[in-house]
Amino acid sequence: MKSGSHADYLLIGAVGLLLALGAQMVYSASVVIAHNEFGDETYFFTRQLTWIAIGTVGLVVTASVDYHRWQKVSLLLLLVTVAALVLVLVL
Repeated sequence: MKSGSHADYLLIGAVGLLLALGAQMVYSASVVIAHNEFGDETYFFTRQLTWIAIGTVGLVVTASVDYHRWQKVSLLLLLVTVAALVLVLVL
């Protein structure tokens, strides 16, 4: 982040709370299934936490880049995103 910019702590707290609740729901909904299928009742919970960590790193990296730089590649990013969505339908 650039100096002088401030984080929205209320938004960060709300997102953190939703991530924690979502991870808890994944754990409680999949304990029996994961234990029967994989022999580890925390299998899906661990995967959820891994994706939360990867997403958080991506957020920090993306937020640390000046938004003017994103403007320069916005059309390319839009086209790549649309192509990925079409691939989801095709595959």
